[in-house]
Amino acid sequence: MSELMLKVLKGLIGVLLVPITNWLVSKGILSSNETTQLVAEVVSYVVVILGAIVVTVKQHRRERTALAMKPGSTPTDLTEQIKSGASAPLMGSPDIAPRIAPKLAILLAVALSASLALPACSTFQPPASVTTTQGQNAFRADVAVQRLGELQTVVIAANRQGLLADATATRIVQFTVGSIKTLKETPDGWRATVSTGWASLKSVLPPTTGNVSAALNAVDLALALIGGGQ
Repeated sequence: MSELMLKVLKGLIGVLLVPITNWLVSKGILSSNETTQLVAEVVSYVVVILGAIVVTVKQHRRERTALAMKPGSTPTDLTEQIKSGASAPLMGSPDIAPRIAPKLAILLAVALSASLALPACSTFQPPASVTTTQGQNAFRADVAVQRLGELQTVVIAANRQGLLADATATRIVQFTVGSIKTLKETPDGWRATVSTGWASLKSVLPPTTGNVSAALNAVDLALALIGGGQ
């Protein structure tokens, strides 16, 4: 998800939550700063849920398209047919709901579990006690390092379980290792290098699911909220 879309989504959710956040502030349950953190956290869950829905729908369309193809067709033929827009109609089968629902429920459970395991979005921005520019930059760089480290751990685990191809896992890990090194060495000037590399990586990654998809979304959201995503 692009930085622009994340900003739009954050703005819409912020507007929808205004009555709730105002009430929480009036009752002394949350401070004004904490309401911003609440909105960011809600956005992270929405991104995970939307991502799970999109992945499930794409998988179902791919299955229906494969079933409709001629015998002897290869996976490459299937990919090319989907890219050309000639995929099978998603709603063309009366059993779509019972077929998609279990997959979606499982994927949502995995994705939400992964997102709950990630630190809260309140860590995206430095606390009020960090007042210097150098300190704030170091804090944001550390947040990015944490998200990238979590992504690396998830990717390695998925690869060992046979859930992620070696080439894809290698590409992601090479990016995380290099980016973490950049973040630690230049906490004041990492954005251009890391955000450009992140955009380049996303452009060549195949569709992902489960924990890997959730971890990628978490990095996407973190970089966008701390000003390093594109």
